Formats: sequence, C-alpha cells, structure tokens
Amino acid sequence: MSVPQLRAIIKEAIELEDTAGYMRKMVMARLNLLHHCVRLPSEDPVTKIVNFVKSYIAALPDCIAEVRAVSSQAGVYNFVEPFLTVAEAFIVSPPSFTQGRHSLDTLISGAYVTHRLIEEVNDIFMSRTQFPLIPLDMTMSNLLVHELIGEPHSNDLDQTAEELVRQITEKTEVFQSEAFQQFVASSREDTPKHWDSLTMELNLDLFEKVRA
Repeated sequence: MSVPQLRAIIKEAIELEDTAGYMRKMVMARLNLLHHCVRLPSEDPVTKIVNFVKSYIAALPDCIAEVRAVSSQAGVYNFVEPFLTVAEAFIVSPPSFTQGRHSLDTLISGAYVTHRLIEEVNDIFMSRTQFPLIPLDMTMSNLLVHELIGEPHSNDLDQTAEELVRQITEKTEVFQSEAFQQFVASSREDTPKHWDSLTMELNLDLFEKVRA
C-alpha cells in the first residue's frame, strides 16, 4: 500500500469520526479503566484522548515512509519489509463486524501493531548500532493505546508483534553487509527536530511517570 493510499484511508476515518463519533464512544466506555500512568485532564478528557488517537494514527504514513527510506539506505529493507507487510494488512483489513468501514476505532488496532513493530525494530537497531532506525519514542503512547483497545485483544496484538519479531530476528545476516556497516559508520545519533516534535505532540501531557 502506498503512503498516499494510507493517508486517504486515515483522512476518511478522521472525517467519519467528526460526524459519527465511533472513537469517542470507545473512549467513553474505557475512560475509567485506563492505566494509572495516564493523567487525565480535568476538562473534557474524552476529546483530548480522541485528538491523541487522531495524531497517533495520522503519524503512521510518515513513520512507514521513514522506515522504508532509512532501511533501504542501510541495506536492510529485506529485513524490515515483513514487519511493514503485516502492519499494513492490519490497517487495511477492518474487523468483519464493522462492515468494512475505515474509522478511528477500526484503525486503532492496526496503528497499534504498526507502532509496536516499529518500536521492536528500533530496539533491534539499538542493540546493533546504539541508535534507533527512526528516533521516535512511542513507549508511553503505545501504553495508552494498549489500554484503550483493552484486554485480551491488546495482548493478542502484542503477541502477534512479538512472534513476528522472533521469527524475523533469526535472520540477522543483513546486519553483516557492507552497506549496513557503512550506514552505521556514517550515521549520527542526533534526533531530527520533527521526531522530537511528534513525540511531544503525542504525549500531550497525558502521562505521568509509571510507578513500579
């Protein structure tokens, strides 16, 4: 799926949310069950969380495009491509009970799997290079979305991501390639400003430090 196609699906979902409010209903049903790390705003917390979900899902096209570009540059696209294939399948295939509609409440599972897989890919790169593939910290955002989706479905999505990682990480020969070694040698650890801004936008002051 191309990035413009994904942007069109997300635009359709956001427009539908503004008229039908599917995600708002989902948030209202889950509001009192959110993780203790989430500090809800005193005024209109539902709207703030819905806006967070819009940003979380709208970030997908840029994240996927960046993963494709950087992994190609690093010579490891064949390693990363299966992650993107699975992620895109979740995005474009809404659950059957939704009658095929693309709305925020149907896209959120696919968005969660995608961001979780990118998080896993970043961890793999960190272990090999000491810097992530793309410098975007989604840990707290993913935690909130995990709670919004709710168990056991969110746990099933985690298991899907973790099993895929287990299968693919057995194929590590790509990290021995000359192209990858040159990429590591020439890359800098400075975080581009647009990733800093996106991380801050997604946090939206909703999070407190997770207590042990």
